[in-house]
Amino acid sequence: MAVTMKQMSVIVTALGVASFIFGIVAENKKPPSGTPTVGTGVIICKYQSDHTILLGFLSFGFLAASSAAGLGSVFYPFKGKSIPYNALFRNTTFTIFFNITLGLVGMAAAFVLWPTLTELHHRVHNLHDNLKKECPTAKTGLIGGGGVLSFCSSLFWLISLMLTDNVREDYFEEMDPQGVMAATIKQMSIIVATLGTLSFMFGVIAENKKPDSGTATLREGVVICKYSSDPTVVLGYLSVAFLVASTVAGYLSLFYPYKGRSIPQAALFRSTSFLVFFNIALGMAGLAAAMLLWPTITEQLHLIRNVHHNLNTTCPTAKTGLLGGGAFIALDASLFWLVSLMLADNVREDYFETVEKDPKGEQSEVLTNEYSSNVPVKGIA
Repeated sequence: MAVTMKQMSVIVTALGVASFIFGIVAENKKPPSGTPTVGTGVIICKYQSDHTILLGFLSFGFLAASSAAGLGSVFYPFKGKSIPYNALFRNTTFTIFFNITLGLVGMAAAFVLWPTLTELHHRVHNLHDNLKKECPTAKTGLIGGGGVLSFCSSLFWLISLMLTDNVREDYFEEMDPQGVMAATIKQMSIIVATLGTLSFMFGVIAENKKPDSGTATLREGVVICKYSSDPTVVLGYLSVAFLVASTVAGYLSLFYPYKGRSIPQAALFRSTSFLVFFNIALGMAGLAAAMLLWPTITEQLHLIRNVHHNLNTTCPTAKTGLLGGGAFIALDASLFWLVSLMLADNVREDYFETVEKDPKGEQSEVLTNEYSSNVPVKGIA
């Protein structure tokens, strides 16, 4: 029995979810540090028995399997019919999401492998000549972040597979001799909503991971602030990146020539409802960007500039609640882009109905203006 597109979607999703689960469990099982034991001129680091390394490699294994299944599904000859690769990559939307997916896979692999191999290194090389040596473990938050990225990459494989299906249909129906697929309103809606949801997820996780404050250490007349290792800054910037992507996709979706037919932008902005929701969507996107960037940059500055001459400093972190609030507004902005897209679709339908009833309608004014501007004025020497 040949594999169907639905079966491949289930396989890719299941493998991505498994990678996510193993990554999160590995993150929670990882001990904060080892126990140093003084030996004969050396420090022996003893670590409690846990499954962090095994779970980390399992998470990576399922990520690799999900990526292989996703890549295979994109080019698989469903129903025994294959199409040229160049027919897929001529589609701009597919190319963009295919490359984003590959990038997410690479990031997820790095996030999962780096702490797993580091943890393995700590367990193997546990003898240290430095008697003041601490017994560290891998950087906190990386395996969990890699698990989240693994899940996100599986979702992007599904979007790429959906776009592939549309290219295949158009190619075999010979609606477009070159096999190039034009985006549909439904596809653009899914893209905008997915990117907005990812921005929301990363923002909420960043808010939950943010420490309340740092630990102040007095040394040689200055205060050195030490902060627990957390991925707040990385997650904050990821949230901003997906917000920007959602905003760009939402904006372009309004003016895209669906079915090869475009309308003047002036016709869209003559609709009061569209104009109102368009401006609300832009305003919410700007507000979300400000609320996400402000605490993210502030947190990064606190981590970099951690030496203070003020001995009363409390080692603060970014203002609590801004990242979470920005994440919710980012999600709201994507919803307003969807409402604007729905209104734009209604305006398009009304516009083309008017043009079909009165073929000269929208063009007569333009033609008249061009004619009158080119006719020479008589009676002037």
